[in-house]
Amino acid sequence: KGDPISEPWEQGPFSFIILGVFMVAAGVLLLTSLAPLVTRFLSRLLAPLSGRIASVLPTSLAYPMATPFRTSMTMGMFSIVIFAVVILSGSSAITENNLVEMGDESGGDYEILAFSSSELDPDVGNWDLGDMNVTDFDSIATIHTGVVKAERGDGTGDRLNVGIRGFDSNFTEHGALSLEVWATELGDTEEEAWAAVLADESLVIVDFSLTPQPTSSVETPPSLDLGIGDSILISDPSNSGVNRTVFVGGILKQEASVFIPGIYMQSDFAEERFDAKPQIVWFSLPNGTSVADQEFAADEIERGMIEEGVGVFVIEVAWNKINSFVLSIFGLLKAFLALGLVVGIAGLAVVTIRNVSERRHQIGILRALGFQRSMVVATFLVELSWISFLGILNGALVGVGFHYALYDRFLKEGGADFIMPWNEIYLIVIGAYVLTLLATLWPVRKAASIRPAEALRDPN
Repeated sequence: KGDPISEPWEQGPFSFIILGVFMVAAGVLLLTSLAPLVTRFLSRLLAPLSGRIASVLPTSLAYPMATPFRTSMTMGMFSIVIFAVVILSGSSAITENNLVEMGDESGGDYEILAFSSSELDPDVGNWDLGDMNVTDFDSIATIHTGVVKAERGDGTGDRLNVGIRGFDSNFTEHGALSLEVWATELGDTEEEAWAAVLADESLVIVDFSLTPQPTSSVETPPSLDLGIGDSILISDPSNSGVNRTVFVGGILKQEASVFIPGIYMQSDFAEERFDAKPQIVWFSLPNGTSVADQEFAADEIERGMIEEGVGVFVIEVAWNKINSFVLSIFGLLKAFLALGLVVGIAGLAVVTIRNVSERRHQIGILRALGFQRSMVVATFLVELSWISFLGILNGALVGVGFHYALYDRFLKEGGADFIMPWNEIYLIVIGAYVLTLLATLWPVRKAASIRPAEALRDPN
């Protein structure tokens, strides 16, 4: 606050990228700055226990500290890639969890949803359901659909074309859809609230999109900004003289508003006043019915009612496809980042080979001073670990912290759980470090095999 540089800036969809890069860079600067202090502290601490360790530690970090820019860039490369992978992994886990919750809530206790392009027979017994019978289902709820012009009763805001959904007792007695909130005077449970709306044509239930939406930099779609108790003037789009003022008795959950959004009211009222037609049907099968049996039932319904232009889908199967598609995009992005990480590891191996070539004379001096092959190997391993592992760890820690900050800022108020795929992150951190060691194993062994006399003859 009061920062002359960032104060005029506005939050945008790419703000988190800028902030993430700065946080990763800050971590890299901290690590490179603390290197000499940590080295001296550990050397003094371990000197009484092991002279070899006290000798290896300062020696291993001497070369990286002599080339700070190269060291920082290499460490930053690991950090930024791991940071992005962790953010994507966390986002993927939260998205998957949200999709599962949306799938569970979107259909209530119904498993199959059907849409018809024509008006259906009001008598369910006259429907051709293929090899299925009406008695095979726990509930068949027909929804009358139509379109009205809707505006707030106080005259503020815009007029919108909104779908109306007429429901009957079959729908309410089977649990209907989940409500986010409802008027307390309608009852203590969701079932009582639905029953109260069914009994009073002046009450309606609206979907989540018609309520006030959180403001953001991305333009939000038009909404009536409705709340419990607000009045709505709904009218026939082609004849404004046919209208009615109704009141909001309840609001659907966001998840339950996915498939059939709109304004829910009595089916008789929707049909008589606004000429709503029965064109949507919810089907519920007995508890424990497998997905395969649900798909068989959906196929039979669609085959039997093909003349009415009925399209049928199983809710769980639809969400599984959506889930698979979204997660495949995250997986593709993580694969590209993993490819970048592999390229970075290969680059570190090449740099290590070059370092061995450039430092033959230095290695020879160390061997002449009494450094054994194992000490030379340990020197390079500590050096590589300082650059790669701490870079990887920095990216992972910043990624986890930043992911939590995004969750706290955008998702926590909505009731979402903080989810982090810890096993995947552990695998990324350890796997990247192990791959780094494997990639640099050959040049490290080559450095340890350099003979002192041979290296000292080399003037470079």
